[in-house]
Amino acid sequence: MQIVEAVKKICHDEYEIHVEMDKVVLRNEHLTERGKIARYTNITFVRKMIRGAIDLECAWVDYMRMDEDPLSGLNGKNLKAWVMHSASDVYNFLEIKPDSDLIIPKKNPLGYMTNYMDLSKSQGSPQNNY
Repeated sequence: MQIVEAVKKICHDEYEIHVEMDKVVLRNEHLTERGKIARYTNITFVRKMIRGAIDLECAWVDYMRMDEDPLSGLNGKNLKAWVMHSASDVYNFLEIKPDSDLIIPKKNPLGYMTNYMDLSKSQGSPQNNY
């Protein structure tokens, strides 16, 4: 269980701290002349980076053969939908329209991940009620 808690902490830090802080920095930069020029000049590269990350994540799911040997409650289709759901936040934040061949789910396909990433919604050790 210690490794699970460590992974949850890393996931929480990435999602709740690093991502949010990066958004603050980018919002500020997008207001500056330098940021506007950089955004305009590099938008094609940024689109390619986002798509590259999506493609690599989906390739990893294929490599793990998740549809042939699914984990409890998780298969390749759901995991790829999670990748797309996560990418939609990036596309929305950067105001970039996703490539037309990408299917963005309307809702979070792995709803339990919201609770998993919220450290206050779980306890590190079971408590007995005696």
